Amino acid sequence: MQLAGNKISIRLVSESDAPRMAELANDPDIKRFVSDAFPYPFHLGDAEARIAKAKAESPLRSFAIAGPQNEFCGWIMLKPQTDVARVSTEIGYWLGKPYWGQGYGREAIGLATKYAFETLGVSRVYGKVLSHNLASQKVMLANGYVQESTHPFAVLKDGMLYHEVILATYHPDLAGQEVPVAWQLP
Repeated sequence: MQLAGNKISIRLVSESDAPRMAELANDPDIKRFVSDAFPYPFHLGDAEARIAKAKAESPLRSFAIAGPQNEFCGWIMLKPQTDVARVSTEIGYWLGKPYWGQGYGREAIGLATKYAFETLGVSRVYGKVLSHNLASQKVMLANGYVQESTHPFAVLKDGMLYHEVILATYHPDLAGQEVPVAWQLP
């Protein structure tokens, strides 16, 4: 499985991505924007475990962000929600610092969002972003996400309290609809 954009693609991760993943993820500038479930320091074993878990998913929800030479640049995932929220999925990603500011994150979010709607059949894709992560907020907004809410002082990261910003986008068939709306999944 590979979805191609202009600059990057998102593809199934491979065991051969593990060394580069470990190298890029073991960065304090990555750590400061991701959840505490993301190990730091990030070791080769952490990469291998994440890759094995991703390859076992059905349907696929975790992907490598691959650069122009198909090299591993980062990770993007769609986390399914449960119960009545099962029509939503949470998007999360990280990109290695050498690839920041090149449009890779924006393109990866666009590809993964399209996959979520077309393949996973969800009605809503949302992301939780720390308030000081303006770059992630910007790339999500560039993909048609809107800020749904801000949860003040909701996140403790590295001993500091931050606001949590929720950004979301909705299935194209819901565009222009007002709430409440009854909608049948395709």
